[in-house]
Amino acid sequence: MHADMQNEIRSRQADTRALQQVICDEWRVDFNHVRPHEALAMQTPSDIYRPSPRRARTQTGALRSGCERRTVDDRGWLSWNQQRVYVTTALRGHTVGLTRDEVVVIVWFHHLRLGTFDVGTGASVQPPPPPMRAAKVSPGDTPDPSHP
Repeated sequence: MHADMQNEIRSRQADTRALQQVICDEWRVDFNHVRPHEALAMQTPSDIYRPSPRRARTQTGALRSGCERRTVDDRGWLSWNQQRVYVTTALRGHTVGLTRDEVVVIVWFHHLRLGTFDVGTGASVQPPPPPMRAAKVSPGDTPDPSHP
């Protein structure tokens, strides 16, 4: 599908972004409502589409207790104690929670720990380290302190 779309839309380039959007919208209507698809037994996607009976899952719930709330701006940044910190553009407009833990601030999105930044010096949120895996020890083995 993407190759078809790319080839067909490139052949109809417009002078402005708004006019190009009109071309893309027309292509989408043709693709979904007019053009039969061999993979769909010569039906259009709109012929066979049915809304899902399942409801979409939405993120609900509050931030962790004790969090300071901050809203991520359009560029992915937040402000905390006169410090600008980059989080991610994926969360622009969303509220995140901040908790201080000694010299770092932990950033939360609902129950998910996004990472940390250093108080006063951190310019961006750093992801948490991967969890440590316990070494497998067979019965009767004793750990050798000389090997980490």
